[in-house]
Amino acid sequence: MDFSLKKIKDNIDSPQFRHEEALKLQRKMLLDKKERISHIVETIDKTLRHMKGEITMSNKDKFKGFDFSKKSL
Repeated sequence: MDFSLKKIKDNIDSPQFRHEEALKLQRKMLLDKKERISHIVETIDKTLRHMKGEITMSNKDKFKGFDFSKKSL
């Protein structure tokens, strides 16, 4: 995830590369990303409902699910 193709090839070609561990790590990273995206989509849906006057939201609620401390997507 977010690695250059050269870096991926170098890792796979390395005798120390452990395929099963790499796949498990990639799976975990993808599931974490999926969860973050789900939270963002939910927040966007709620914000749209707020804009229509269906619900009330604080400004803090409008950014729930976004992580400004690191690269999240």
